[in-house]
Formats: sequence, C-alpha cells, structure tokens
Amino acid sequence: MSSPSSTEIISNDRANIHYLPGTKSMVSEVKPKVPVERLTVHMGKIALWGTDNLLPQRVNADVRKTTELASGLNWKAKALISGGLVYGTLTYDTDGVEKLVPKRDPKIDEWLKKTNIKRYLRESAYEFYKFGNQYTRMTLSRDRSMINEICCMESMFTRLGLQDTNTGEITRAYINANWDKIAWDGDNLTLEYPLIDPYYDAVQKTRTAKGYEFIYPISCVDSGNVYYQVAPWNSVRESGWLEVAQLIPSFKKNLLKNQYTIKYHFQLSADYWAWRFPEWETLTAKQKADAKSIVMKELDDFLKGEEQAGKNIMSIAQTDPVTKKLYPGLEIIAIDDKIKSGTYIEDSQEAAWHIMDALEIPESVKRAPSKTVGGGSGSNTRIAYNIYTVGSKPEADLILEPLEFAFDYNGFHKPYESEGGLVIWLKNYWVAKLDEGKETQQQA
Repeated sequence: MSSPSSTEIISNDRANIHYLPGTKSMVSEVKPKVPVERLTVHMGKIALWGTDNLLPQRVNADVRKTTELASGLNWKAKALISGGLVYGTLTYDTDGVEKLVPKRDPKIDEWLKKTNIKRYLRESAYEFYKFGNQYTRMTLSRDRSMINEICCMESMFTRLGLQDTNTGEITRAYINANWDKIAWDGDNLTLEYPLIDPYYDAVQKTRTAKGYEFIYPISCVDSGNVYYQVAPWNSVRESGWLEVAQLIPSFKKNLLKNQYTIKYHFQLSADYWAWRFPEWETLTAKQKADAKSIVMKELDDFLKGEEQAGKNIMSIAQTDPVTKKLYPGLEIIAIDDKIKSGTYIEDSQEAAWHIMDALEIPESVKRAPSKTVGGGSGSNTRIAYNIYTVGSKPEADLILEPLEFAFDYNGFHKPYESEGGLVIWLKNYWVAKLDEGKETQQQA
C-alpha cells in the first residue's frame, strides 16, 4: 500500500478527525451530545415503537377501519405530490418574492426516471402522513460516486437502534416484516442498515462511511420523543373521537339488521282467541297451537303485502270491566324506523369533523359529510386549495430532503453553482405560487 502524499488531507472513517499535512495539524470536530433516553423496555439493540413495539401496526389497523381517516390521509398525500416535482434555480423580483426557473438536465432526468421518482414520492408522502416517520433506503454505486437507487421503506416494518450512550446518536435501523409475530435484531430476516444523520454534513459523512446502503430518516415535528415522532392527527386516536367514528358503523349495521327482523309488534289480548275461535275452551293443546299458527300466518301474509293498497283487517276491542276503558283485542304496532329518522347521523358528522380537523384538511376542499353545509364556489375552492398547498411547504421540504441529499451527493448542483445551485420543489407548490402571484395582481 502506498503511503499518503505530503499534501494529502487524511480523514478518519467518521470524517470528524482530519490531519492537515501542510501545517502538521489535527482537526477534530466536536458535536454537541444528544440527550440519551433511559429506556426501561427494549428488545436487544432495538428501541420499541410503542410499549409492545406494535404501535404502527395498531395505527394502520385504525386507519383501515375509519373511512374518513383512510381517505383523508390518501388525499393529503395526493395533494402534496400531484404533478410530481420540478427542479431549477431561484430568482427574485423587485419585491423580493422568489420565483423558480425550471431547468431540464438530461443527466438528472435520466436519474429521476431510473429511480422511478414518481412511485417514491407517492409512497414516501403516504408513509410520512400516516405514521409521522418515513425511512428512505439509499444505495450507492460500486465506486461510491453516485446514489443509484432510493426506495421508500415500510414504516411499519422499520425500527431504530438504541442511542449511543456516549454521543446520544442513533446510528442503526432495523427492518423486518414480522414484528407482530416473532422478530428481533439478530433474526436472519432482519435487515440492518447504517442510519444517516441528517443534521450535520450528511453527504461527506456518507462518502467516508463504510457500506453501500444507508437509511435516511425523516420525521414530523413533535416534542418529547427521542426515537419515533407522533403524527399530528394521532390526537384524534388518543382523544377517543376515532373510536366514536368506528363504533357508529357497527351500531348502524346492527340497527339495520334489527329493522329487518323486528318491523312489527303484534299485541293480542287473552280474550282474542275465544273471540276468534268460539270453541277455544274445548280445544286440546295441539289444536290451540294449530289455531294460533293459522292466525300468525294470516297476519304475516297480510303485512308482507302492505305495499298493495286496498287491504283491510278487522280486530276486536273490549271494555275493561273495572276502568270501563276500551282496549284492543289485537293491535299491530309498527317499530320506528331508526334508519329513516337519521339515528347517529349527527354523531357521525361530529366524529368526522374531528378527524378532518386533526388531519388539517380545509373543509372547503375536502368536506366531512354534512346534510346542511354545501360546497363553495369553484374559485373559492381553488384559492383554499392553493393556500393549503403553500402552507404545506414545510412538509414538502421534509419529503424532498432525501432527494436533496441525493442531488448533493451526485453532484447535480455543480453545473448551476453560479446561479445559486438547484432547488427542488413539488410542482403543486410551484403552481400554487404562480397562482398566488396572479391573484395578488388581480387584487391590486
């Protein structure tokens, strides 16, 4: 092995200690320590996600059982990434408002096509909104000069390693599809990856690290959690409103079933049978049972054809010897149709509104079910949608962070350094910003 030249700067594997041969100096980078959480329960080298390590599995089950939540999360993901992405350079008008000038670079376009970036955006946006945590696998080329592949991993299957007790860093990620069965860090089905630290010089640290595959983590903003952040909408789970929304369909289903089986209630007085059958007292027990069956069939046949007009039925009424009040010998009572009367509709709407509030979806662009509130005009809906899109920029930035890392690693910025380098936007945001400018001009 040849020795380093006298002018070569030497760095260690973690790229935090460097030797400068010109001045014969050593440079060490001191990184602030991260608070270390003392876990009372963990599984080998893995930090549990939830007390039983199955919190994301329970979240996923809740989403599947709740129509407003499932469609709402899907809507948020589609609203964020619809149209794909656009990259270019920024310019500023006289008022200091930034504008994106799109670029077309064959090298970048080929990379975006090979990595199937559209699929990646769909999957990563949905995982991020559902779980509040998303994990991207990066695969380097053989010579480590390029990131060749990016892939959105299933958040449900991903677990983080324990913090380094000295630095507080989380350096490993473990992926297994069987956490709800039997799985652990040493399982032969568990995939282990180094975790990229996105906070400081991630590109340089990845260049000098060992291995060819890494996990780039992103998380929503939350407080008090070291390993896994909690999605903002999760408040509707903890508040109990999600359970209310899930119970109502069960109540409705059971109510509907009962409506089919108990539609009428027949009330017969004890004297009815002697009136209907004068020989009643002389009949045997079997003959009385047969007589009752005849009457039951007559009533059933009559009421089954209730939609046919012109039918009549005759029953008797008697006078109570004590109160002298008239009481019926045979009375047919229709059971109230709770379905037609709208039972639980208001409760369902209230639960749906709480879910939509938790998802932060504007009521004018995806309204929760309502019998009284109508939709807004087309222009108002478009304006509300644009406001929502512009307000979602911080979330878009998180989704695009792994891509910006890959652009930087692959050197895609270099040809555009004189223009301030490339920026990546989601096209929906770009269009919303253009519309925002037009609306401002119209109002002026």
